[in-house]
Amino acid sequence: MSKFRNRSGEMNLEERMKQNYEHAYRIQLPKRMPVILRLDGKAFHTFTRHMNKPFDTDLILLMQDVTKHLLENIQNAVLGYTQSDEISILLMNYSKFTTESWFDNTLQKMISISAAMASSFATLEYNRGYIYSDEQESVRLVHFDSRAFVLPEAEVNNYFISRQNDCQRNSIQMVAQSLYSHKSLQNLSCQQIIDKIELDEEEEKKYKDYSFTEKNGSVFLKCGAPVEWRIIEHIFKKDSSIVNQLLIPEE
Repeated sequence: MSKFRNRSGEMNLEERMKQNYEHAYRIQLPKRMPVILRLDGKAFHTFTRHMNKPFDTDLILLMQDVTKHLLENIQNAVLGYTQSDEISILLMNYSKFTTESWFDNTLQKMISISAAMASSFATLEYNRGYIYSDEQESVRLVHFDSRAFVLPEAEVNNYFISRQNDCQRNSIQMVAQSLYSHKSLQNLSCQQIIDKIELDEEEEKKYKDYSFTEKNGSVFLKCGAPVEWRIIEHIFKKDSSIVNQLLIPEE
């Protein structure tokens, strides 16, 4: 007799709670498809208000460290990308026929644990480097939310192109906001903003001095043996082969 059944074969209270309610909303993502984990900082407009503008080196390093931590601890992760307050992780759960999915692709576990991993690690790392004068805030908490979804192989590279495009637009706008008044930037496209910067040699030099990472975000790939996650300077393009190569199963 099952421990979850009584003598007449009926579900006991524990099994009834689990089967009728707890598991009723248990969703699993389809297997053998690319999975994207997307994490975003919660209320980062408040969290970053004391930081340097347009870019804060400590924040960039923190986001890179969090991304690397996720990549090292999430099963089947093959690529990471971070920009601003967001992180995208690509999971390849079918590199071999026997490859098992992270938490069996159970959606609630994937998003809750990834968000918890990012939040706890970021909080520890952030508070190691900052000392607060406010006695009521000896520890600053850092929070992330998370989502997970599958998409066709043909769209994976396009997804990363879209996130890097967003990074490039935001970078141009943040630099411009540090140089010009809000009124002078109204209704200007990104290209018009760049044209405006290029008309001033001094401001153009400032813009060119910003790093590749500040303008385009950070791409993480596995390199070497033993495996090490390294940041590379990479622009995702329509004909890019980096993402496509990662999606080819070994067998």
